Amino acid sequence: MTIDTLSRVELSAETILIRLGWRIRGAAELARAITAFQCGWNLGARLTVNSVADPATRRALLLSERARANGRPTASAHFSFAEFACKCRGRYPECRRIWVRRELLESLEVLRARAYPSGLTIVSGCRCAAWNRDRGGVESSQHLFGAAADVPKVVDWRTLTRWRLFAGIGWSRSTGLARHVDRRDVSGHNPRGRTLERPARWIYAS
Repeated sequence: MTIDTLSRVELSAETILIRLGWRIRGAAELARAITAFQCGWNLGARLTVNSVADPATRRALLLSERARANGRPTASAHFSFAEFACKCRGRYPECRRIWVRRELLESLEVLRARAYPSGLTIVSGCRCAAWNRDRGGVESSQHLFGAAADVPKVVDWRTLTRWRLFAGIGWSRSTGLARHVDRRDVSGHNPRGRTLERPARWIYAS
């Protein structure tokens, strides 16, 4: 591949990624966005994570863009990348916008099928460090690593534990219904070695 051809591919990748919800201001942010797309994409076979718009990534980007243009989910069968964007909305310059993990999407797809027949709305997905502090999140929050989602309170935490979909489950004291789920087992930040079979569990006061 010539330099000119590669430049055209990367320019097209940048355009698509912006349409999918990323903010890109230069080569470094483009490389990070490509990496995040590769880590999260779940509309086909797992992509190689190499920060480059290689042929497989290029095909995946085009599939996601085609899905977006037709009003369909862009990241997996029922979820789009933009649903997981940090809710600081670019307030903080260091925010990467979107970096959701493919494994989290896989677990959320199963959760949606079992417990949310009308659709599962993501209350909160990725959080940059500054926004996480603003929200009172803990410093080791799995939201920082694209491995967590806050969800509507529908499923009892005991049922969710039995399903073995998540390595972290938080629920409301008053109802026993789960409001936070995560895949810390694949986030790279799991010091206590929690697994789908033995998840971290905690209670929220509200």
